[in-house]
Amino acid sequence: MSEPIYIMFQLRMNESWYQLSAEEQNKILDQIETINKDSGEESLILCESGWSNDEWQFFGISKHQSLKKMQENYQRLSEIHWVRHTTSKSILGTKWSRS
Repeated sequence: MSEPIYIMFQLRMNESWYQLSAEEQNKILDQIETINKDSGEESLILCESGWSNDEWQFFGISKHQSLKKMQENYQRLSEIHWVRHTTSKSILGTKWSRS
């Protein structure tokens, strides 16, 4: 098994998100929860930062079981057009150890 991959991300919603009805937005968010659960993603923290930052509405850190699982997760998110509704910036990494 490959080692866990951590992703630190910053995210904001695009105009296309705001053109969706509340029901459509909730449907997409429900799909994302299912995709993340199915892929074994662990959300370590998700923060709302729009009140203090005019570029990024949210930021967070998630843990994926492997790079392969993370890539599969991204593919499924692309299939529901999540990337159409967001702009994001991400940094991937592995847990650092001095040993």
